[in-house]
Amino acid sequence: MEIVSPVVGIPPCLWKKKAIKFARSNPYIVKLEVKDLCYECERHRELLRMFDNGLTCYRDSSYFHYSMTMSKKTKEVALKKISKFKILYENMKKGVFQCPGDRIPIITEDGCRLDGSHKLTILDHIGCKETDVNVIFYNKIFSKKEIKKIMIDNLKFRKEMYNL
Repeated sequence: MEIVSPVVGIPPCLWKKKAIKFARSNPYIVKLEVKDLCYECERHRELLRMFDNGLTCYRDSSYFHYSMTMSKKTKEVALKKISKFKILYENMKKGVFQCPGDRIPIITEDGCRLDGSHKLTILDHIGCKETDVNVIFYNKIFSKKEIKKIMIDNLKFRKEMYNL
């Protein structure tokens, strides 16, 4: 099976929730190389370096600023999300890769990461080579017409955001 690489995160869109819900109830788990799964996660990597260096000025991080502007989170919600990310990181550094409530990252066949950016970036940061991912195949969920629109939108996003 071939997944478009590199895998990139995509913004919220109408079909994303439906695809995530389907993936969680109909998992298709494969093992893939971690290095290609977190292409544009520099804001996550910055936080991981801050955690490693004992820095706590999270409000200065690009992750915090992204949360406030692009995701439109409140300061409290953004800081709580950073705190959860740090706990996940601390657990994964200790070798605890699956905690209660953890989910396997979800990606699409055309290289979109729907869920799992934190976990995948941590795996990359701590040097893991491979991981399980849950792969979505559009034809299991959407009509041909819907798939065509999704694929066009995804290609446009990849080109505009990442020049891919």
